[in-house]
Amino acid sequence: MLIASVLSKCTRALRTPSVHRYFQNHAVSSIQVRNDGSVRQLSTNGFNNNKNDDISSSIDTRMDDNEAKRTVRDAYTMSVRQFQQQEISEPDWSAAHLLASALNLPWSNGFSQIQQQAANNNNRNLLLEQVLTKNEWDTYQSMVQRRLQDEPLQYILGKWDFLNYEQIVIRPPLLCPRPETEELVELVRNDLKQKQQQSSPLRLLEIGAGTGVIGISLADMIPSATVIAMDIEPVAVQTSLENAKLILGSRFHKRYSVVECSAQDYTIASEGSTAKANEQKQQFDLVVSNPPYIPEPDMSTLSRDVVEYESDQALCGGKDGMDVIRVIVQKWATEWGKKHDSVCWMEVDPTHPGLLHTWLEQRQELGVFVDSVHKDLSGRDRFVKLAFRKQ
Repeated sequence: MLIASVLSKCTRALRTPSVHRYFQNHAVSSIQVRNDGSVRQLSTNGFNNNKNDDISSSIDTRMDDNEAKRTVRDAYTMSVRQFQQQEISEPDWSAAHLLASALNLPWSNGFSQIQQQAANNNNRNLLLEQVLTKNEWDTYQSMVQRRLQDEPLQYILGKWDFLNYEQIVIRPPLLCPRPETEELVELVRNDLKQKQQQSSPLRLLEIGAGTGVIGISLADMIPSATVIAMDIEPVAVQTSLENAKLILGSRFHKRYSVVECSAQDYTIASEGSTAKANEQKQQFDLVVSNPPYIPEPDMSTLSRDVVEYESDQALCGGKDGMDVIRVIVQKWATEWGKKHDSVCWMEVDPTHPGLLHTWLEQRQELGVFVDSVHKDLSGRDRFVKLAFRKQ
């Protein structure tokens, strides 16, 4: 991997919480606010589902209006304490991000400046001693109140980073981009390196666009690729087009398009009469998806910030989590994919590689198999690549 890529991953690690949607709690660096207002570093775990629903009544979320000074330090330590009391995940992380936003600090490092300076109690710092204006204070307290209700930080800020792309637009109820999805994009990009040498353009299909980050980043990374995405959620169509313009530029429509449609209903003819007339030429070199894959029994284990805010349709994959996955595989094998030369990449539940293998053995007529299984950073089987059997 190039040094620049390694450095960019290190930079992203400062912002990206070490949290998976439901199956893992990572230990993360946090702080504890002492009664005297000082802070100390500690280690804490991720989400906690045992929440008190009536959280606003037990905490005074505003400082006394008669208080002469409302400094950045005061605001930060107060809200970290509130988040800790309500067991909000990564309390210092949340406070720093929200405060940086309220103060209009630079997106790239404003939050880290606050965190680092707050952890260093020996130095007086101009930023921490800065007095908030009434507008800054009110803006910050409004965001704090939303976070106390477990609303995802990405929704409150309205943006987040993905790979090297900063300030991707994010709106509810779309899934907030996870580190695992970054891994999926990297796997696909590496797999397509050989195909990039071909003279003919590559056609990619993304099932379930969401914010659009998978397809858009692949379009940006692979100059010869044209990406068509689909999603049943109108907000996803709007948001992905905004992000395409942000990353690919004003002429993004030449490289990226999105259709409001389900995987079951999507056909190549959905692209228009020209595509229908040239259906064979318009088949796809690659299909990629982060589909709804959480098994129904596991939905009850989701953390509150996921289950109460993010779309159930984008999360739950039916009894065994494979309802949409089966549709994708069947449509790719029989219609979407270029025969014998197309691949399908998906992010899945750790139980799915085995289930997929068994199901495909029973569906020999599809002519496809599980080519490879890849683990995520926590060592769980998370990604599968499917390919056509050689005739």
